[in-house]
Amino acid sequence: MNTQKQTFCCLGLLLFLLLLACAAPKVVKKKESPEAIDKKITKLQIRLRENPSDYSAFFALGKLYLAKGDSGQAVCMFDSSLQLNSSYLPAGLEKGKILYAQGKKLEAYNDFLRILEIDTTEVYLQEVGGVLGLRYHIFPITEGNHDNANPVYSSNGQLIAFQSNRNGNWDVFVMNSEGGEQKQITSNILDEEEPVFSPNGEKIFFARQQAANTKNRDIYVVDLRTGQEKILIQHPADDWYPVMSPDSKWLLFVSDRSTTPEGTVSGIYKYSFESRKIFPLLQGPKNYTLPWPHPFESKFVFTSDATGFYELYLADYKGKVLRLLTQRHFDHGSPRFSPDGKKIVYFSKRYGNFDIYLYDLERDADYRLTSSEAYDLSPCFSPEGNHIVFYSNRRGKYQIYVLDLTMPLTRAEMLDQLRRWVQTTTE
Repeated sequence: MNTQKQTFCCLGLLLFLLLLACAAPKVVKKKESPEAIDKKITKLQIRLRENPSDYSAFFALGKLYLAKGDSGQAVCMFDSSLQLNSSYLPAGLEKGKILYAQGKKLEAYNDFLRILEIDTTEVYLQEVGGVLGLRYHIFPITEGNHDNANPVYSSNGQLIAFQSNRNGNWDVFVMNSEGGEQKQITSNILDEEEPVFSPNGEKIFFARQQAANTKNRDIYVVDLRTGQEKILIQHPADDWYPVMSPDSKWLLFVSDRSTTPEGTVSGIYKYSFESRKIFPLLQGPKNYTLPWPHPFESKFVFTSDATGFYELYLADYKGKVLRLLTQRHFDHGSPRFSPDGKKIVYFSKRYGNFDIYLYDLERDADYRLTSSEAYDLSPCFSPEGNHIVFYSNRRGKYQIYVLDLTMPLTRAEMLDQLRRWVQTTTE
């Protein structure tokens, strides 16, 4: 693995940057009004009456129908463009994207396969890979007949903390960032979950079940140098998902101590290490959960079902919501910043299962990183930003995997995978 890393490192970083640069412009354009789109459609229809063999006009019409939300008519236009020019790859790409989103995977695979067999540049390799989540090499770093979950890197990138149920209940473990020897950190008959390092790497915060007959949890901290544990936040409600701010002043966490007329909801709170007081940040009437701090700005990303789906948001440490990041009408989970604070990695359920995605804050665009019939969950960047650790049940039990952003799939590898999918996919 180390030899391969050295071979692909430079190429991988260049391709990763190309993906971000080519997929979307930096300036987010305002959506055109339906009236403006209809005017453009009329002009293109006049143009096609004058020149019915204008394949680029059919393509432009397809894009406009897509903007209107009429994917069926858009596919017809892209098909017309391809009938006039079968080598016009932009039409094939857009048609393939729509078919894939509609669940017509075999047709989409064939369209993407034809594109990659014709095109020899990196642009379509990136585009197709971004749709399919087929871009980078992924390596398992744990195994066994038990589950390992919720991995996070230490601030120096040398260790990964995670939870494992190998002893019959969830305990906290740490291991080398490339796998190998694993050290048990907590040992209790109660479940201990969602470990996260302190910024200096000397402590791990985690949530522990209050009693065997309840799912409610309290928040603890363990000193890795001494092994001493202490309870940090105790409340009859369920408190979970602790994470320390980069300046070590605050601990963000989630709690269901808030209630609404409709029932209990989760909210986001902060604990002050100076005053030892708890302050509410985001509470009801909807759920607010899974906060993760920006690496150097006073804000955090979180998820909320305020729109009906768990979308990504930004908020500051006073509890002011700054921005709705996604509005994809799918559930999103475990958002976490890249080391430079410009990107967010998370999981999302868009094709019947959870895959890992990357959201670019500057370009307001997201990219699919994994593709699996299983669940890929809880991704986290390494401190240098070259790796993403996550857990998945793609081999049965939940195990921990590393996606290496410096090791892209080659064209031959992507073509081989597409051909296998074509052979094994039925609709």
